[in-house]
Amino acid sequence: MIYLGGVNVKSNSFYFGKRLLVTLAVIGLCCCGCIEMSLKTKIEANGKCHESIQISTNAMFAEGIKSELKNKDIAKQGYNVETKSEGDKVHIIFSKDYPSVDDMYKAKRLDPVSNVEGEGGGSESKAKGEYKVKDYFFIKEMSFKEVTPKVEKPAGKPEDKSNDETNKKFAQSLFSFKRVVQMPGPIISSNATSVDKATNTATWQIPFDKIQDGCTFEVASQVINIPAIAGTGVVLLIVIIAVIVMLTRKKPEAPKE
Repeated sequence: MIYLGGVNVKSNSFYFGKRLLVTLAVIGLCCCGCIEMSLKTKIEANGKCHESIQISTNAMFAEGIKSELKNKDIAKQGYNVETKSEGDKVHIIFSKDYPSVDDMYKAKRLDPVSNVEGEGGGSESKAKGEYKVKDYFFIKEMSFKEVTPKVEKPAGKPEDKSNDETNKKFAQSLFSFKRVVQMPGPIISSNATSVDKATNTATWQIPFDKIQDGCTFEVASQVINIPAIAGTGVVLLIVIIAVIVMLTRKKPEAPKE
C-alpha cells in the first residue's frame, strides 16, 4: 500500500480521503481516463479570498462525480458547483468565498490533497497557511505561505516494495495535481514551478507520489501603495501652497509719525 496525498493505493482500488467526491479508482479504472485536479486560491487586494477546486476528466467519470456531489449536498456546505465542457473533457468546479485567508484555514475546507477524514464525508484539510501584509509606506508587500502535512506511511513488508512501485506508477499516470495561488500584485519571489506575470499567478505542478512527503508553497508580491503616495502628495501640496502664501503676503506698512 502507498499513500499519495490522500489517495490510498492498495491492489487496484483507491480511497480518496473519506470519499471526497467519489471512489476515484473504481470509476477511473472503468473509464480508463486521467483525472486532473487543481486547487486554486485567489487573494484580493482587500484581503478577501476565493478558493476553487477543479476536477477535469471524461464525461463518464464526470457523471459519477456529479452524482456524488449531489449525495453529499456540497451546495449546503457553502460551495458553488458548476460544470463546463471542453471537447472530450468535463470540468467540475466547486468554489467558495472567504472573508480572509485566515478564515479560510479556520473553516472546514474540502481539500483534494488531504488525508484526513472529515465529518459527514469529504476530506477536511490539514493544510496550514498564512497571509501577511507589510506596509513600507510607498510599497506594500504581500506574502502567502501554505504547508501541507507529511503523510505517515505504515511499515510494509519487503515483498510489498515491488507492488508499491507498480501502484505508484499507475497513480502517476491516472492523477495529476496543481496548486495555484493568484496574488493581488506582481510576484517578486516564489518557489512555484511556474509564474504567470500577466495574471500574478504562481503554479505548482506536484507529482502525486511527492504530495505524501508534505509540501510548502510560498509566494510574495508587491504593489505601489497609491493611497500613501496620494496622501503624501496632498500634504506636500498644502505645505507648498502655505509657503507660497507666506512669501507673497505683503508686510503691513509701518505707521507714519
